[in-house]
Amino acid sequence: MNITKLDAKAEGQAGTMTGEDIELAVNTVIDELAPLERFKTTTSTTAGIEAGQDSELSIENTSDSNKIFLGRRSKITYAATANSVGAQGGHLVSGIDWMVVNAPSQTVNLAIAGEAKLENIAGTTNIMVGYQSQLTQNHDTIGLLVLHDSLVVSNEGTVGSTIGYRATVEGNAGTMSDFTAYAMPDLSAVIPNTKRRYLQNHDAGAPSYVASQIVTEARTIVVPSSGDTVVLPVGGYELLILPAETLAALAIQLPDVADLDDGYEVLIKMSFGVTTPTFTSAGATFMDAPTELADFSVTRLRLSKGLSFWYVI
Repeated sequence: MNITKLDAKAEGQAGTMTGEDIELAVNTVIDELAPLERFKTTTSTTAGIEAGQDSELSIENTSDSNKIFLGRRSKITYAATANSVGAQGGHLVSGIDWMVVNAPSQTVNLAIAGEAKLENIAGTTNIMVGYQSQLTQNHDTIGLLVLHDSLVVSNEGTVGSTIGYRATVEGNAGTMSDFTAYAMPDLSAVIPNTKRRYLQNHDAGAPSYVASQIVTEARTIVVPSSGDTVVLPVGGYELLILPAETLAALAIQLPDVADLDDGYEVLIKMSFGVTTPTFTSAGATFMDAPTELADFSVTRLRLSKGLSFWYVI
C-alpha cells in the first residue's frame, strides 16, 4: 500500500479523523493502485516455493452438502448498455494466468501458465478432471479420471477409467482398469494389467477412418513349429507368424472377449502358411475362420461381442 499517500491524507487532520475517515482513506489508496499491483511481491530466493497470492479453503462439513466449493473464484459481470467491441476484439476473461519470461541468455526449464494438483486421499470421487495437472496421490477410489497434458504420479487406490490427451502414468501400485488416450506413451511397464487403448469410439453410426492400415504398434511376433500354440495377448492387434517352413498344424489363441471391446480387430500375417490352423478365443466362437493359411497371407478378424463370435473382414 502507498503509505505516503495515506499519511498525506491524514496530515493536518490529527485528532479529527474518525474510523470511517480512515477506512475511506485506505480504500481510496487501494482504488488508485493498478489491479496487477495489489498482490505483487518481489523475491530473490533461490530454493523452495514462492507464492505471489495464496488461497486455501478448508471444508469441514459434518453433514451432506450439495454446495460447490471453489478454492479461488474470479467473476466478471457484463451489465453495460453498450457493445463490447473494438480493435482488440472485445472479449471478457474471468481469469488469466500470465507467465512472463524475461531473462536474456538464461534458461527456464519449464514454464506453465496454469497448473493443478489433484489428490484423492480418502473417499470416492466419481469424476476428477485435471488440466496441466498431476495426480500426486490416490489412496481410495476415482470413478473417472480425465487428464489433459497431465501425469499420474502415484496411484495406490482404484481408478475406474482414465481418458487422457498427452497423459501418462509414472507410478501405479493400485488398479487402473481402463486407460484411453491420445498421444499415449508406452505404459506397458507401469500399468501392465490395464486395458490400454489409443482411441475409442462407441458410436456404431460414426465409423472411424484412418489414412493408413497401420493403426497400432501393439505387435506380437512368433516363430512357431508345427503343432505349437501361439497366443495374442490382451491389447495386441497384430500377430506376425514367421515359421521357417509351411506348417502342418498350428493353434492360434486370441484374447478373452471379456477383456475386449465390441469391434476389436486382429491382423494375422504369415510368412509360410499353415495347412490346418485352429482358432480359439474364450467366450466366443468363429463364424468363418480360415481352414487354411496360405504363404504370405493376411487375415483380418473382427469381434462381434454382442453375438459372441469373430468373423473375417
